[in-house]
Amino acid sequence: MTTILFDSTRPVKPVNRLFGLGLAKSRPTRQRFQPTPEDIAWNAETSPLNRSNYEVVGPTAYDLHVDQMAQEAAWQASYEAGYVAC
Repeated sequence: MTTILFDSTRPVKPVNRLFGLGLAKSRPTRQRFQPTPEDIAWNAETSPLNRSNYEVVGPTAYDLHVDQMAQEAAWQASYEAGYVAC
């Protein structure tokens, strides 16, 4: 049986490289967004950091119910994984 070895590399030919040569210089640069004073005022009024727009209340009964369901789901997952709580 004869083994034929061959070199699969092809000779490299010079290529006309147009990609990347001077294209970035010919493209117009994009201007960054500069907010107007009206934009800044609107942002200050509607920002979540501005607490005067929101009413802060304590946890509701639904929140407590959701917390209890999350604790039960965590316990159930650990039980099904084989961990027994003492």
